[in-house]
Amino acid sequence: ELFKNSGEPLKNEIWKLINLIWEKEILPEEWNLSMLCPVFKKGDALDTKNYRGISLLDTCYKVLSIILLERITPYAEEILGRYQCGFRKGRSTTDQLFILRQVMEKHYEFDKDLYMVFVDYKQTYYSINREELWNTLIYFGIPKKYINMVKLCNNKTECKVKFLGELSSTFEVKSGLRQGDALSPTLFNLGLEKVIREINHSHLVEVVNKEIILAYADDILGNTRQDITQTMSNLVTASKRMGFCINEEKTKFLEIVERLASGNRCYHSIQKLLKSKLLSRRSKTLLYISYLRPIVTYACETWSTTKGDNIKLAIFERKILRKIFGLVYNLDLGTFERRKNENLYQLYGKPTILTFIITKRMEWFGNIWRVEDDILKLSRPRTRWKDAVKRNIQLVDANASVELALNRER
Repeated sequence: ELFKNSGEPLKNEIWKLINLIWEKEILPEEWNLSMLCPVFKKGDALDTKNYRGISLLDTCYKVLSIILLERITPYAEEILGRYQCGFRKGRSTTDQLFILRQVMEKHYEFDKDLYMVFVDYKQTYYSINREELWNTLIYFGIPKKYINMVKLCNNKTECKVKFLGELSSTFEVKSGLRQGDALSPTLFNLGLEKVIREINHSHLVEVVNKEIILAYADDILGNTRQDITQTMSNLVTASKRMGFCINEEKTKFLEIVERLASGNRCYHSIQKLLKSKLLSRRSKTLLYISYLRPIVTYACETWSTTKGDNIKLAIFERKILRKIFGLVYNLDLGTFERRKNENLYQLYGKPTILTFIITKRMEWFGNIWRVEDDILKLSRPRTRWKDAVKRNIQLVDANASVELALNRER
């Protein structure tokens, strides 16, 4: 707030300081220090693994970091492959989930085996090998001045830990990137790009003569267990050189877990709130819409739901609504009864979960239809998902066509 309201004098002084730092390549010592605040996630409070560290950096340093990021980003966008959607403008993990579902649908349609590995890196920002990352930046042809500035921002970094009002002594951090730094996500992406390029892609699934690697952690697809095992072995080797440590607990060789299972787990965790008499119905409804429903409908844009899926989703939503609005008293019988579906939706007064999914699917269809031709070849909607979209279009307007997707306003 101080920076926002200080006006031109402070802005000019910061500009002079950053220009001096840029020319001399010397960083104020205070900018090397970060305050680490551990935030409890879940589980045993005595287990340090159950805390997420939030790093607080000097505000002036963040200005320099953002300027440097703006200079590096055009180079990074040229270097990074299309498979990488994490921390990139105009990209979304929904793109990856859409491709993944299309591949699954086609393998199912033609009765082919499909194997998937979902990989998670453990505390990547803290473990990345700085020297290997600097060499990677040189390898990718990033200008020397920018590399020097990146080194300046990450070398000789120090940290203090603040917990329960107590402040630790200062200690030096010799590896990894700075948590909370605007530069860190892009630097991580460049490090991951180097790792991916070292993997032998010949065993991976191909669509339109292009191999499939989806990176928002890192996901690998193959046609046989042997192929996926070989690729995984290559990934482990390349990752170690970059300092990435694969989290074995979160790395899975599995099928997609149903969103409803996640939704039910969430529902049971907030059941007391939904039953509480201290919260109004409006608050409970907002809790469902903002917290619970997004878990169930994550990436619903890419779904091609069947009638059975729709029934399950509707049942799930009505279960939540019945918990929110409670029972209704029957004056004639003198007993409490379950509310009828029509009464539930009247009280709810919002679009149903099925309507919400259709809306998101149509929005996503418009997005896919407007993308550039060279990207469209890889992620164009396939038969089954496209059929679902066509059905939705006909429900909205019998005279509508896919060409209307080109008009964002309509």
